Amino acid sequence: MDIKVPNLGLEDLLVILCVHGSKHLWERLAWICDLAELIRIHQQTDWEQIMAKAKKLGTERMLLLGLYLAHNLLETTLPEPVNQRIRADLECQKLTFEVCQDFFNQTISQTEGFSFKTFKFHIRMMERQQDKIHYCIGSFWRWIILPILHKMMPTFQDQQFLSLPKYLDFLYYLIRPIRLTRNLVVTIWQRLFSGV
Repeated sequence: MDIKVPNLGLEDLLVILCVHGSKHLWERLAWICDLAELIRIHQQTDWEQIMAKAKKLGTERMLLLGLYLAHNLLETTLPEPVNQRIRADLECQKLTFEVCQDFFNQTISQTEGFSFKTFKFHIRMMERQQDKIHYCIGSFWRWIILPILHKMMPTFQDQQFLSLPKYLDFLYYLIRPIRLTRNLVVTIWQRLFSGV
């Protein structure tokens, strides 16, 4: 059976692996091993093309970080032009040191919620100002605005608090904060005077 399966080219795969590892603070040694093995297998790699692609995508530091981790931890041989770029990127060297330190101290803990450490790490990985701004706006939306909007969504309790006709359902968005404030005041009042 002759079935063709589409897959990524080496250049794209290297960049994607490094972006993925960077997104997750390189918390797994297996990701670094995969990267090192991919480099070892493909000796005739067009590094200029890979670096150009990463630069164009704004992921050059992420690529350099992954490559430098593979070099430092697994003694992966990198071509001199890549080594020169790593040496020229002081932030990449600092990030590599931090990842190694966290890795060996086992302090990496990716949480589902917002983490200032992860946020700061992601910002430092980005070279372009527009990427940093976009990431900040996206994070603000995801971790602040959406949870507030979610909390403001009317619930069944809001409908029980005050029954409105269907065409006035939009007013439940105003009723909800009033009901929640009332509940909070009642709870505080009861706790303050329950022992009296």
